[in-house]
Amino acid sequence: MVFIRHYLGKRICIQELFCRKEKNLFFYLTPPEQLISDHYPDDLRWSLLDSVTAKSLFYKSPIQSHQPFEYGLINYAPKSKILKLDTLHPFKLVLEFDRQFDLNDISINGWPMESLKDKLNIEVTLENYDSLENSYPNLSLIIPKIEIVEQIVTENRIEFIIQPLSASLKQIGIYMDSGWPSMIYDVEF
Repeated sequence: MVFIRHYLGKRICIQELFCRKEKNLFFYLTPPEQLISDHYPDDLRWSLLDSVTAKSLFYKSPIQSHQPFEYGLINYAPKSKILKLDTLHPFKLVLEFDRQFDLNDISINGWPMESLKDKLNIEVTLENYDSLENSYPNLSLIIPKIEIVEQIVTENRIEFIIQPLSASLKQIGIYMDSGWPSMIYDVEF
C-alpha cells in the first residue's frame, strides 16, 4: 500500500491500478499557529508568524500531527514532551477543545507494549504453542503500562488522572480516532 500526501488532500493508492482521492481541508487556510505545530519551515519568513518558536522548542512539543487541531484542540497540559514521573504518584493530562465530541474517540496507551510472553521471556514456536496456551491462557494478553484512574469531562475539556504502572514505560501516546498517535510524551523515571 502506498500513501501519497498532498497539501489539500491525499491520494491513497491501494493497488497500482486503483487510486482514490480524499480531501483534507486542514491545510487550506490553516492558522499559522496550528501549522507550526508539525510543519517547521526552512525559511522562517514562511511561518507567517510575528515570532517563531526556536527549532529546539518545536521538537519538544508532544504534538505529532495536525489531527489534534482537526478535533479542535486549543490547549493542553503538560506542554513539555518529556514527563518526569514515578510509579507512586499519578499525574494529570488535560486536553481542551473548541467544541464537544465523543470521548470514545480518544484513547491513551503506554509504550512499549508488553505481553506476558514478553515479560516471561518465552519463545513461542509452532511446536510449543499448544502446551504454552494450556499453561498460560493469557500469554498474548497485553500488560498495561498505565491506568487511567479518573476522567473528568466538562463541556470541551477532558482531564485524565493517569497512574504509571511500570518503570519500563517509555512513552505515552494519545490517539484521536486513528491508528497513529496524535500526541506522544516521552517518560523519564
